Amino acid sequence: MPRNQPPSDLPEPTPAGYAVLMVRDNLAYLPDWRFPSGYGMRPIQPGEEGVWTDIQRDAEPFFPPEDSLFAKEFGFDPENAYARVFLVTDSKDKGVGTMGAWYDHDFEGDDSGRIHWVATRQDHQGKGLAKASLAGALRVLAQHHRKAYLATQTKRLPAIAIYLDAGFRPHIRSEQDRTAWTETASTMRKPEHGQAILKTVEASR
Repeated sequence: MPRNQPPSDLPEPTPAGYAVLMVRDNLAYLPDWRFPSGYGMRPIQPGEEGVWTDIQRDAEPFFPPEDSLFAKEFGFDPENAYARVFLVTDSKDKGVGTMGAWYDHDFEGDDSGRIHWVATRQDHQGKGLAKASLAGALRVLAQHHRKAYLATQTKRLPAIAIYLDAGFRPHIRSEQDRTAWTETASTMRKPEHGQAILKTVEASR
């Protein structure tokens, strides 16, 4: 098979593109991204699950979240849910974003932190909130884990760019992953992001 040619069994993409993983092999030298004045992050409180869901709905262009999403994703461990799932807040403590500093005790046989369910309300996008909250979540993960991963889709290009800047790299497990990431590299807005993706793809061969 010629290099970069999609295999015949490549699945159809979702509206958000192909499902992919990104990994940060260590949690040292974390980015020092800070919130703009008036914004911050704090753990979600019992009773704010609806706020979390509403933020997801406001931010999500591809898959409308169901009312049960928070319970499905975090309800099995409420103690950690109210310690490791965060609301990004404005100067009035209104929730304008979410960031999960979650965990996976068996990610490919290893204990790992997981960046999970990142969202920012549309009216507050473009202010650096995702970067600042990601940096905060990584600091939380560094207290518990040696490495971290996240799941995303290939059409979420702004998010992928932020993850690359934060030290995450594509996790290549198959030729399908190589094909999906190679296609994604060509669509990244900044050349350095596409180059970082392709470098990882080539190193995985």
